[in-house]
Amino acid sequence: IRERRISFSTHNLENLPTIQADFKRLVQTFTNVLGNAVKYTPDHGSIMVEGSLIPSEDGKNDYVELIVIDHGIGIDPKYHELIFEKFFRIGDPQLHSTGSAAHDGHIWVESEGEDEKLFPGSRFHMTLPICSEAARKQIEAAKTKERPSWLIG
Repeated sequence: IRERRISFSTHNLENLPTIQADFKRLVQTFTNVLGNAVKYTPDHGSIMVEGSLIPSEDGKNDYVELIVIDHGIGIDPKYHELIFEKFFRIGDPQLHSTGSAAHDGHIWVESEGEDEKLFPGSRFHMTLPICSEAARKQIEAAKTKERPSWLIG
């Protein structure tokens, strides 16, 4: 980012709650999405990450939405679903990596299309529950292990 003089900014991340999730998998997903944003944004371009809190429909588990917005070459709509498949690559494999969201979350892309002259950019949306079902089970299991067996009953 620094070498190519790409501006990087964030919006509303400091107001988001902490989520209970697999740190390693989330880092992998964010690395892929942000890495692609850097690869496909021209020198002196910009990338922004913004966040928001989304209430759940049942009121039991709200979601965090993160959007990575770049001003790169964009992605042809015919590839919007395919880019999240494990080994799918558009064009030169040296130029692409893909990401996915686990944890009961969702990931999708919005882009008008690919254009190396107009740079329409892409918006990658990731929604993650504050506490996924898998995380909730791990928390409950940890609570049970912490209590002596003679207290359980």
